[in-house]
Amino acid sequence: MESAAGMVIALLTAVTAWYRSRTHAGNYYADQVYGMDRRIHTRYALTGAILFVLLGASLFYQKIPSVLLLGIAVIVAVFYFSSFARGFSDEE
Repeated sequence: MESAAGMVIALLTAVTAWYRSRTHAGNYYADQVYGMDRRIHTRYALTGAILFVLLGASLFYQKIPSVLLLGIAVIVAVFYFSSFARGFSDEE
């Protein structure tokens, strides 16, 4: 179960980051404050893809720690998606 949940999170992160690396749809905070340029989005896409593969492998090989990989996938997703959160608030 942890592997499947982690795969969904990793895939969502990878696809979103890949899309954002190909198009420029940033906001002030993502671009200027957090420095989320195309190179950073590409790194997050690659990280998400690697986590997706590792979590998929953990479905078949019990020695791969799926809970640890799930935790890493969640942390990566939180770091990535929080870079957009500040740009959507109304507070200055």
